[in-house]
Amino acid sequence: MITGQHPGITSVEAPGIASLAVRDLLHGPHQAGRVLAVVQGTIIAEFPAARREPRVIAISAPDAIRLPNAIIATIPSALTTAVTSGAQSSSAAKDTHGSNSGRSASVASASRGWGGGNGGGGGPARGGHGVSGSGSGAGLGGTGAGSASGSGKVTGHGVSGSGSGAGHGGSGAASGGGAGSGAEHGGNGPGSGASGGGVALGVSRNGHLIGAGGIIHVGRGAVHIGGLTVHARRWWDPSPVLGPLSRGRLDQGAAVLSQACRQAIPGPALRDHEGPKALAASCAVGDLAGAVEQAERLVGLGAGIVPGGDSVLCGLLLALRLLGGAIPGGTRAVWLADWLSAAVTSYASERTTPLAASLLCCAARGQAPAEVAAVLRGVAGEDPVEPAARRLLAARTAVALGTADLAWGLVAGCRAAQALSVS
Repeated sequence: MITGQHPGITSVEAPGIASLAVRDLLHGPHQAGRVLAVVQGTIIAEFPAARREPRVIAISAPDAIRLPNAIIATIPSALTTAVTSGAQSSSAAKDTHGSNSGRSASVASASRGWGGGNGGGGGPARGGHGVSGSGSGAGLGGTGAGSASGSGKVTGHGVSGSGSGAGHGGSGAASGGGAGSGAEHGGNGPGSGASGGGVALGVSRNGHLIGAGGIIHVGRGAVHIGGLTVHARRWWDPSPVLGPLSRGRLDQGAAVLSQACRQAIPGPALRDHEGPKALAASCAVGDLAGAVEQAERLVGLGAGIVPGGDSVLCGLLLALRLLGGAIPGGTRAVWLADWLSAAVTSYASERTTPLAASLLCCAARGQAPAEVAAVLRGVAGEDPVEPAARRLLAARTAVALGTADLAWGLVAGCRAAQALSVS
């Protein structure tokens, strides 16, 4: 946790609309967790002791992507302060496949890719994860003295000297502005540090800044983090029920969604990777062995708090299960979704980021982000597809959460559900 005085801030209570996917966690035994990241005002927190997935929740603003494990709440702006000095975030996820293409997003030290930003003054650093403080505040994992140029150098778990950024993805040189050293922690290969800010911070009840690594508590229908308490006053269902769907309508909806996906800026992170294409081809012909093999290779593939491979898989699973359940003869699509779900969720927590693992488990149950549910309703002919697709691809946090890859997976699932159905 990072601390720094912020006068005039008091405790705040906010009503929230919580996903039914996190009801057991909210009303279960009181337990403590940790903040994994703050992404453009969305707080991502993990509760490792939770009995079942999702063990990760998101506290999101109404205009952010409404993940299936989200609590939607309007948090006063005084409680979130964005430190943005024009930098890209560090790789926010462990890249298990050697990809070093990161997403540019305001991600505060997301799991398996902890990266610190450069600070505006000195301060002790004590290794591990976190972000640098401004002024004379202390940072966990990286401190900065202005924005001096130069690259950091790994010294082990701690950080010596001044400078910016720590990566958590391997041993080797850590890139990022600032003289001095970054810290890298575990694994092999280069890690990337953050140059500049891009760190969103909250404020505790004592007027102290908190960020990634901070303590969060859940229980009795509420979430407590610093001076913020979010109460679950209402609930929303992340499992959409689609009406009867014709093959022609599915084909038309998939074409509109595919065009929106191609026009998305930025596009899918894995658009040039052969893995998603091979997976889509195997699914379209009902090749179970090939589909399972390709799907397992995508788990954890890419950078970011939700790697692109996991986003593709979530979209594919949701389309196969939900559209397969709506189209005549769609039992083969649902059958394929069952097998793929079992394959990609097995040991997911060891193969990708905590958030991505939770989202894969949600997708395996047919629990979708609200924006994805709107797209699927459009594909089913209940609502217009194009506005829903634009919302999915352009909402706040869309880039950081990889919705372009998610949309690509939806298209692949639509095509497979159509091909596997019986007219």
